[in-house]
Amino acid sequence: MNINATSSFSNMQLRTDYNQDQSAEVRKHHHAKHDSAPQATGDQVSLGAADKEAGVHKKWTFLHFGAGDNNLSSLIKGDVDEMEKVGSDANTHVISMLDQSYGDCKTYYITQNNQPGLQSPVLQNHGSHVDMSDPKTLANFIAWGVKNYPSDNVAVILGSHGGGTMGALADDKDGNFMSPQGLKQAFQEAEKMTGKKIDVLGFDCCLMANTEVAYELKDVANFIVASEESEGGNGWPYHNVLNEKVLKNLQDALATKLTISPEAFAKKIVGNASGVQSDLPTMSTIDTSKMDGVAKAVDGFAKAIIDGDSTTTLKNIARRTQDFNGFKDIYHFCEQVANSKEITDNKLKSEAKKVMAALDDAIIANQNSYQYPNAHGLQMEIPANGRPSSGYGNLQFAKDTHWDEALHSMRK
Repeated sequence: MNINATSSFSNMQLRTDYNQDQSAEVRKHHHAKHDSAPQATGDQVSLGAADKEAGVHKKWTFLHFGAGDNNLSSLIKGDVDEMEKVGSDANTHVISMLDQSYGDCKTYYITQNNQPGLQSPVLQNHGSHVDMSDPKTLANFIAWGVKNYPSDNVAVILGSHGGGTMGALADDKDGNFMSPQGLKQAFQEAEKMTGKKIDVLGFDCCLMANTEVAYELKDVANFIVASEESEGGNGWPYHNVLNEKVLKNLQDALATKLTISPEAFAKKIVGNASGVQSDLPTMSTIDTSKMDGVAKAVDGFAKAIIDGDSTTTLKNIARRTQDFNGFKDIYHFCEQVANSKEITDNKLKSEAKKVMAALDDAIIANQNSYQYPNAHGLQMEIPANGRPSSGYGNLQFAKDTHWDEALHSMRK
């Protein structure tokens, strides 16, 4: 397939301060060239490198979007360097769009190389002013990658800062921070351009195993892999996630004509995280097709909170629920409600159990270190003072449930 190396695909704008009233810690960690890729504006320049892999249909495409124009710059570059320990093969495309706090934003076709420093071929040079927090940049990158590096299955990995209901992907120089609604918009636009829904969405960012975020993104990716807690600086162990413990096994299986489903791959990522708990103390896989059930159960629970008179006990339970930088594990919260001797409201207890059952259905893989014994796979906003974060009401979860009203009722 002939690739037109003069096309590019980013144009954006947005980010300054990701420390909001939630005091949520925020964290870390794609691109290339071709025919139908949207034209970019600004100083973005593409290289004329021929790419023999473009247009070759494979089993899997991995698109890594490294928003490193922030204090994680060197760490995210290190992630891409790690990917080179595996690289692409006959059955997999591995591509990274990498922006840093210095130099130009570039897209690489990741090839196997054990030498330090990035050795993979550059598919495009986008210049020094690319806003990785603009939904258009992410949408265009995904659409470009899917069209030019076709495959049966697609995984998108977002690497940068993350902040739960605040969103993810920080760009300190040229943008801001992409909200959950912005993430949804990006994936919707990419799907509109390609007709393909993402199979696995991985967040190599802090605090993104979040109920509200998973609900916001339930229709744009089949499985979400993320961490409830803040990740360590090294983030995902790409040399393992994309090597013998996951991708290498996947590549070997594909080479022998075996099929690895998106669900199986997403679960393998979580299983692999158990070996690096210093950097990934929590990790879970969410089946997004089950998030409607979670929302329905939480809505019933919220109505029971509003109608009941257990406010003081609920606030006390919230304070001792497993905490992740201000977010709380929703399963642990409901479990304590269901088992509380102080609560005599049987309706409230029954609804709490329904939430637990719905979460058991949606969380298909989970691992946690001994430091987080009550990390069950999804956290959400459960502030003891009943005050949700600024802009919470704009989230789809808040619109479709009575959870924000329940939080306000806990302030009484």
